Amino acid sequence: QGRLAMGPWYVQPDEFIPSGESLLRNLQEGMRVAARLGQVSKVGFLCDIFGHTGQMPQMLQGMGIESAIVWRGTNEKNTGSCFRWESPDGSQVLAYRFGPSWGYGDFTYRGRSPFDLKTSFDQEGLFKLIDRYIEVQKARGPQGLPILIFDGSDHLEIEPGLLELLGPQGQEATSLPVTMGTLDDFTREMAAREDLIGTTITGELREPGQPMVKDSVHDSWHEGDDSVWIIP
Repeated sequence: QGRLAMGPWYVQPDEFIPSGESLLRNLQEGMRVAARLGQVSKVGFLCDIFGHTGQMPQMLQGMGIESAIVWRGTNEKNTGSCFRWESPDGSQVLAYRFGPSWGYGDFTYRGRSPFDLKTSFDQEGLFKLIDRYIEVQKARGPQGLPILIFDGSDHLEIEPGLLELLGPQGQEATSLPVTMGTLDDFTREMAAREDLIGTTITGELREPGQPMVKDSVHDSWHEGDDSVWIIP
């Protein structure tokens, strides 16, 4: 029915330790298993891998995958939210970087306070947060690109209260209409507006992480410039 999308990896690998053959067979097996169970996700989900080999866009394209979702191995100031990622042979995928702060857990940590076990989910607090969060996301890239609100992180259950964002009160709290979908839906919409994406990065993505700083204007954390940090 298309309500569950899986893959494309069988397991999310380290990219620099296995051989290229191993990485491709990992994708093949993941897509084979996902197809047996339901819908294969055709998004290069690379969000929690510690750096990326330069041939990854070439590998993804070879498997019929035209997008990548990344976080580690990149820094916000160099990529923004969206960029074209190119292999040495010229193969390209459209890439989205989770962020700007806690990667794939960015929205979850801001909106659900998952580490505070004594506090229950605050729906009204989420409505107050969501429009500010959308503005932060809009500032990360060219205007006109879709905004991704990704609710997910390690070892967390689904929060049913988030569905209220799709209802009248939730829609009233946001400056843009909110729809629910898969990463495949999001990357298809991103591809439909790819002419807005002007940044191209070629080769390996293995930048060291940046320290976090507090932005008092937007009341949010983001990656800072390590040149201004003093380490006592």
